[in-house]
Amino acid sequence: MRPRWRAEAHITTIGHRRILALPRPVTADAVRVVVEESRGPGRVAPVTLHRSRAAGG
Repeated sequence: MRPRWRAEAHITTIGHRRILALPRPVTADAVRVVVEESRGPGRVAPVTLHRSRAAGG
């Protein structure tokens, strides 16, 4: 069964690290990161997901 993708955030990042707190808990079987634009060669570090009580989870 193919995943049905749903956007949870559209963000801009300048620098080497981004921590994004979502407004509500999300349940997912897969995560996809799409880089739409970059000034130079882009590098994506491993993506990690964490549950946080501070973010409403």
